[in-house]
Amino acid sequence: QQGIKTRATQVLLSAQKPFTKESGWGTSIAYTWTTARHNRDINEKYAFDRGLIEDYPTIRSNGAPRHRLVVTGSYAGFWGITFGGKITLATPTAVNDWYGIPQASGYTLPTPQAAVPNANGKFLLGGKIFGYRSVDLQATKTFKMPGDTEMYARIDIINVFNFDNFSTYNYIKTNGKLQASYNETGDIIGTPRQVKAEVGFRF
Repeated sequence: QQGIKTRATQVLLSAQKPFTKESGWGTSIAYTWTTARHNRDINEKYAFDRGLIEDYPTIRSNGAPRHRLVVTGSYAGFWGITFGGKITLATPTAVNDWYGIPQASGYTLPTPQAAVPNANGKFLLGGKIFGYRSVDLQATKTFKMPGDTEMYARIDIINVFNFDNFSTYNYIKTNGKLQASYNETGDIIGTPRQVKAEVGFRF
């Protein structure tokens, strides 16, 4: 019996208008609400602080944010260029770490706890409610060649606004409670603003 426990509930609300040559545009919107709990950090491979892994408490999972919104769009523009964009927004994902709980024997027992970092990012309107933000744009031009061959040129701009999506944390362990904040000099998820150009053939 492995004893690993994971419980998750997700609600997905989505709408889509497929791109067609006739309309010249397409879009999709997807919102996901997630609540998840487990008794082992998704990044953890070992469990040596209890006799059995099922003895570990069940805490909020660090596997997914509570709220996530993805909006995409495509448009057939001038000169036969197809433009596309994607917006991804998410609230902070919980983090898991250990907190030492004093025992009657005097031994401090490492106990897993969860904490949600304070959001550090805003988007367009409102305050700082996001832990992840990204806006990506692309433009593609296709050139017909003899037969069934096509040549295409594509430009992508990843993370247009150069958002910092931090992935490392500062921990404060006090009064029996774990607290966390983003380490704003640490690593980030994804990349800084990036421009990519691509030319290729389809045949």
